[in-house]
Amino acid sequence: MRDLLRNNFAFALGKSHIDGTLPHAQEMRMQCGGLKGLQFVLDGSDEVADVAALLAMAWQRYGELEDIPYSEIVRFVNTHFKVR
Repeated sequence: MRDLLRNNFAFALGKSHIDGTLPHAQEMRMQCGGLKGLQFVLDGSDEVADVAALLAMAWQRYGELEDIPYSEIVRFVNTHFKVR
């Protein structure tokens, strides 16, 4: 799922694609914000209590990780998630 997030976050980070590592703050924004965004897309909450359960719920709802609505997750992260 990390690779799928990276591909979908490239535009939000002002890049055409992401090669190699990102600066720490951008990596955290992508990973932590991506999990919170996925939680929000699935049930309207942004509190992630169990990552494995979250991914299982996404798998059950969408069938394949490629079918998750990443544009909604990226939109959530851009408007709601800031790295401290």
